[in-house]
Amino acid sequence: MEQPQAMDIRDLWRIIRKRKWYILLPAVILFLVITAIAFLLPAIYKSETLILIENQKIPLEFVQSTVTSAVEERLNIINQRIMSRTRLEQMIDKFDLYPEYREKWTQEEIIEKMREDIHLDIVSADGVDKKSGRPVTFTVAFNLSYEGKDPSKVQKVTSELASLYIEENLRVRVDASAVTTQFMSDELRKMEEAIQKLGKKISDFKQEHLDELPERLQVNVANLDRYERYLETTHRDLASAKSSLLFLRGQLAAVDPDATMVSSYGQRILSPKEQLEIDRTNLISLQARLSDNHPDVVAIKERIERLETEVGGAASSPLREELAQKQNALTELLSTYTDKHPDVIRTRAEIADLREKLAQARAGASKGYAANPTNPAYINLQTQIESKKLEIRALEGQRQEYMKLIEYYQQRIGNTPAVEKVLAAMQSDYDVARANYQELVNKETQAKISESLENRQQGERFAIIDPAQLPEEPYKPNRLAIMFIGLILGIGAGAGAGFLSEYMDQSFSSADELRSFAKLPVLAVIPKVVTQSETLRRRRRTRMALVSSVLALVGILAVVQVFFFKFDILLIKLIREAQKLPIQ
Repeated sequence: MEQPQAMDIRDLWRIIRKRKWYILLPAVILFLVITAIAFLLPAIYKSETLILIENQKIPLEFVQSTVTSAVEERLNIINQRIMSRTRLEQMIDKFDLYPEYREKWTQEEIIEKMREDIHLDIVSADGVDKKSGRPVTFTVAFNLSYEGKDPSKVQKVTSELASLYIEENLRVRVDASAVTTQFMSDELRKMEEAIQKLGKKISDFKQEHLDELPERLQVNVANLDRYERYLETTHRDLASAKSSLLFLRGQLAAVDPDATMVSSYGQRILSPKEQLEIDRTNLISLQARLSDNHPDVVAIKERIERLETEVGGAASSPLREELAQKQNALTELLSTYTDKHPDVIRTRAEIADLREKLAQARAGASKGYAANPTNPAYINLQTQIESKKLEIRALEGQRQEYMKLIEYYQQRIGNTPAVEKVLAAMQSDYDVARANYQELVNKETQAKISESLENRQQGERFAIIDPAQLPEEPYKPNRLAIMFIGLILGIGAGAGAGFLSEYMDQSFSSADELRSFAKLPVLAVIPKVVTQSETLRRRRRTRMALVSSVLALVGILAVVQVFFFKFDILLIKLIREAQKLPIQ
C-alpha cells in the first residue's frame, strides 16, 4: 500500500492559489470589523499626578512625631475615606461626571465605575533600615490617576483627588497628634489625682502612727531606757519607804500616846485612861450631891466624853455600857411619860450623843492610832507614818505611770517595723507614681510639640511634584494594537477557512492524490494551457494589486500618524523596551 506523501511548499502555494477567495474574504471581513470596532470605541483619556512623600523637616533627634503609623497603612485609610460613597458623590455632582450613565445605571453602579477609573500606584525604593541595618523597601511616592472621556474633566478630577489625598493626610496626622495630646493630658490629670490620694494617704498614715515612725525609733528607745531607769529608781524608793513605814510603826507601837497629860492635882504625868477613871469617880460624887444640870456636873461629863473619845477603843466599852443604861432609862421614862416630856427628850439626846461618840471611837480605833494623843513623840511618829504612806502611794502611782509609759514605748518600738514596711510600700507606690507623672509630663510636652509640628505642616507630608496635565491623546483604546490584533485574527481566520475548505474538498488536485486513491498508474497529466494575453492580464492585475496595497498601507499609516498614534513615540518606546531586555 502506498503511503500519502507529506505536504510541501508547492502544495501550500497550490492551496493558496486554489482557495484564495476562501482565505481573503474571511481575513478582510474580520479585519475590517475589528478595525471598525477600534474606531467606534470611545476615546478614554488619562491624567496622572505624582505625589512625593516628604520626610519630617525637623530632625528626629530634636522632635519625635507622635504619628507612628506606616505610610502604606495611612494611604490605605485615606484611600478608604476618599473612595467612600459620600466623597465620590460630591465629586460626581461637582464635575458632572458620567452623564451618559445616569439614566441607565444606578447610583451605586456609577460610583463603582468611578472607583474603577481611579488608580493608585505605590512608588518604592530600596534602602537600609537605620536601626536594624537590614535592607528594606521604602515608599517614597505614589502615582494617582483618573480615566475618563473628557480630557478637561479628567485633569480636574485628578487635581481634586490629589488635593483630597494631601488634605486627608494632614487631617489624619493632625487628628492623631491631637488625640495623643488629649490622651496624655487626661492621663496626666489622672496621675495627679492618684499622687494626691497617695500623698494624703501617706500623710494620714504618718499622722495616725506619728510615734511609731522609723525616724522616731531612736527617740522611743531613749525614752524607754529613761523610763526603765526611772522605774528602777522608783522600785528602790518604794522598797525603802515601805521599810521606813514598818520601822515607824514599830516605834509607834512602843510609845504611849498620852504620856504628856498633866493632872490638875499635882505635877505627876497621868495617862488619859487614869484621868478618865478619876473623872468618873468625881462624877459619881457630884451626882450624889448635885443635879445633872449643874455646871460642875455638865463640865465633868464633857471632860469624860472627851477622854473617852481620846482613849478610843479602850473607851468604847464604857460608852456601850452607858449607852445601854441610857436606853434602859429611856424605856422606863416612856412607860411613865409621853415623848414630849423633858426627861424623855433629854435622854434621847444623850443616847444620840453616845452613839456619835461610839462611832468616833470606832473610827479612831480602825486607823490604828490613839484618839487625840498628847505625846509629842507619838504625834511625830504618827505624822511620819502618814507622810510615808503618802510617799508610798505617790511612788506606787509613779511606778504604775512608768510601767504604762514603758509598755507604751515598747509597743511603739515593736510596731515600728510593721509601720516601716507599710510606709515603705506606700512610699514606693508614691515614688513610682511620681516617676510616671514626670514621664507623662515629658510625653505630654513631646505630644504638644509634635501637634504644633503637624499643625505647622513641618512633619511628614504629601507634596505634588508632577501635577495633573491635560491629556492630549487618548489613553485607550489602542486602535493600532486592536487593528494589529484584527489583522492577526483575520489572517488566522482566512487560513483556517482555506484549509477547512481544502479538507472538505473531495476532488483530486494532483496525479499523486489520484494514484494514491485509485491504486492504478496515471498514464498522462494534461497541464493548464495559459495564453499570452492571460499572462499579460495576470501581470497587470498583480502590479495594480501591489500598487493599491502600497497606497492603502501608506494611507493607513498616515491616518494613524495624524489621528491616533505618533510613530516617533512608538520608536522611542520600542528603544526603551529594547534597553530593558537582559542582553549580555
